Amino acid sequence: MVWLASHGGPPFAIGVPLSHFPLLYAELFFFGGSVNEEFGWSYAIDRLQQRHSLRRAAVLLGVIWGCWHIPLFFVIGLTQSFMPFWAFLVFTIALRIVIVWGYASSGKSILIALLFHTASNFAFNLFAVVDRSSRHDERGFIGFALIMLVVALLIVFTARCYRAAPPNSIATAAS
Repeated sequence: MVWLASHGGPPFAIGVPLSHFPLLYAELFFFGGSVNEEFGWSYAIDRLQQRHSLRRAAVLLGVIWGCWHIPLFFVIGLTQSFMPFWAFLVFTIALRIVIVWGYASSGKSILIALLFHTASNFAFNLFAVVDRSSRHDERGFIGFALIMLVVALLIVFTARCYRAAPPNSIATAAS
């Protein structure tokens, strides 16, 4: 983000005073999408994993999750209205891979999914990744999405839960 700011992008700045962090995090946790969504997405990943590998299920759920947010792109002033949809879709797929990794690696702890989702929303409130000015500079968010993609790829290629066989293949092999 420092590179972006030095090349004409939005400045690297924390947009919320430190004293507001706990309240903002709690607000985002309970009302910012995490609690409202993650119970359903966790149920969905469990169902998708019955038919697909965890990796494929996570990617598929990331696409569904990105499309779930499409109406927000048409509400003027919301964060999504300042982002290119393709970059948002890359971001949601990558973040869902990370959330599913945490969920699967913790014995299906929904709390992990809630904390990851909230941390993502929290980052949007702290850092100037989305340019809401009339310049509408999308580079900050595109960079953020690409960083999340790199993190997701590292997890996919190194995490044990993504290398495990899908549940149905174990039952088929035993038959």
